[in-house]
Amino acid sequence: MKRTLHALALVAAFSAAGCQLFVGIKETDPAADDASPGADSSIGVDSGEPDTSVTPDSATPDSAGGDAADSSMPPGDAAPGICEPKKRRCVGTLLQECNAAASGWADVETCKSLCLDGACAGTCKPGEVTCKADNKTPQICDSAGGQLDLAPCAFACAAGKCTGECVPSSKGCTDKIPFTCDGSGKKVEGTACTSVCMDGACVDKCTVGSKQCSGNIPQTCDASGAYVAGTACPFVCKDGTCIGECVPGSKQCSGKSPQTCDASGKWVTAASPCEFTCTSGECQGCKLDSECTNASLPICDATSGKCVVCLTGAKQCSGRSLQECSTASSWADKELCPFACAGGACTGECVPGSMRCLGRESQTCSSAGTWNTGTLCNVCSGAGVCSGVCVPGAKQCSGKTPQTCDATGNWASGAICTYACTGGTCTTGCASHAECTDPTKPQCDPTTKTCVDCITKNACGGCGTLAGVPGAACGTTGCGKWTCSADKSSVSCTGDVAGNLCGGCAPLTSGGKPGDTCGTYSCGKFVCSADKKYTTCTGDNPRNSCGGCATLKYPEYEQCSILTYSGCGQCVGTESSECNYKDPYRNECGGCSKLRYPPGTACAPPSGGKGCGVFKCDKGGESTTCYDGCLLGSCCKLTLSGYSCVAGCG
Repeated sequence: MKRTLHALALVAAFSAAGCQLFVGIKETDPAADDASPGADSSIGVDSGEPDTSVTPDSATPDSAGGDAADSSMPPGDAAPGICEPKKRRCVGTLLQECNAAASGWADVETCKSLCLDGACAGTCKPGEVTCKADNKTPQICDSAGGQLDLAPCAFACAAGKCTGECVPSSKGCTDKIPFTCDGSGKKVEGTACTSVCMDGACVDKCTVGSKQCSGNIPQTCDASGAYVAGTACPFVCKDGTCIGECVPGSKQCSGKSPQTCDASGKWVTAASPCEFTCTSGECQGCKLDSECTNASLPICDATSGKCVVCLTGAKQCSGRSLQECSTASSWADKELCPFACAGGACTGECVPGSMRCLGRESQTCSSAGTWNTGTLCNVCSGAGVCSGVCVPGAKQCSGKTPQTCDATGNWASGAICTYACTGGTCTTGCASHAECTDPTKPQCDPTTKTCVDCITKNACGGCGTLAGVPGAACGTTGCGKWTCSADKSSVSCTGDVAGNLCGGCAPLTSGGKPGDTCGTYSCGKFVCSADKKYTTCTGDNPRNSCGGCATLKYPEYEQCSILTYSGCGQCVGTESSECNYKDPYRNECGGCSKLRYPPGTACAPPSGGKGCGVFKCDKGGESTTCYDGCLLGSCCKLTLSGYSCVAGCG
């Protein structure tokens, strides 16, 4: 853990008693959590109004930048260290390190660029502006000592700022005065030319009547020996004369042959003419469908090189209509297929959606014009219509009445049987179970001489052994009831619910989840009531000094002993503690309690004044008391540097 301590540096001595003025300095320390009252870096000259309140939190023990303890401290009390050995701090760009005795700071080095968090850092000083090596890009140093590029300059960069009026190292002319652009982007003019200035240099006088070109403008040397510009050439200027028939680089077509204008302004015809057409000097026409990017013209006609809707003679389907591509590359209906159209051809054996009977099977014609496997009917008639409740010729019994399915698929009843009806046929009565061949009625009732499902009925009124008593409680939580099945041969547990967290069937009426923490101190637990309908919070009690709920054998910061050894209570987690007599667990006064004001902390003593006292240990080491810190013959008074010990109490 990192913390910032504030050391105090002595800057002036105002009296024989050592009155002092202090300033705040930043250092690094990884143990910030144990900072005690009084470690305030804001100490300075008081406003002038005396403060009569005792405020030890605003005072800081004296440190003299590496000197020994204050001579005004009572004999026998050691001066506390003002810094931690080997720790480093920054004072501007000066890097300092705490000496081994913890009594002062020693200079290590002056950082070239920046001192940050106790170490030299960066490659530049924050806020400094410079120019990049290209002499065109300004840079600024950020707070971490790193260079940041700014927007490049139009001409040049000097001392971190954009400057100049020309590009460094370039040359030019201002009328007849040649100039060279220096490294800072400024024009350095030469001597004015007596004749002509071109590209930053003087040119000798020309021969009268001679010609030259300046770009596309012809020039002729006049009687004074200077070139005079003529009318710009429409195509090409060569040796001061306009030539050519076209602008170099332009393109055109000559029939199917592309032509390009060369540097001399003449048309040059391509070695081979275009396969299809020439437009604006470029060959046009497709060879592959992938070259046709217009969705409405997706097909490439390799003969004409044009993208078309379709190729002449191609066929496709549009519903049941068979279409053919015409000579004009457009689709036209050729015929209406009797059944279906697929893959550019008439196909099928039936009209899609129509129905028929194939024996007892009702079939429907698919979209491809083929008959699909359909539904097996009891009776199928007409256009594949299913009817009837039974298959003609089938037999069954309705109680003792035999029934036969007629041609329309409906049951026709016969005469009621004397004894029993089996498989749609009357029986003459049974004498033993062996005569009962119907698996649904395997037992012969000796009283009625008929085959029945069972002679002895269960509690549901049917056959078979039941898993439970109808109406009795069942299920994992006992919240369900045994219920008879429709055929009365079994029971099932219905209405069973998961139940509440206490094991009851109804939702809990109050309280929290069993076992969850509860109470004012969060030390209690929710416990189920006897009837499993609600929970109550039990066992809550104030937390111990370690922050847990258990009763500690050795409360933290209280004195304790093991055999003949005395120690201090120390937490082991939050629920247990131990008596620590081996490790240095005691406070600065040798006691066990946490000290609000550690010994050596500056304070305002009861005798008056501010910042002239010091906290010292009381008997037992469990607390500290503020004592006057001035020697005999000196008193605490308000000076220019604050409250200090001053010789003489008059």
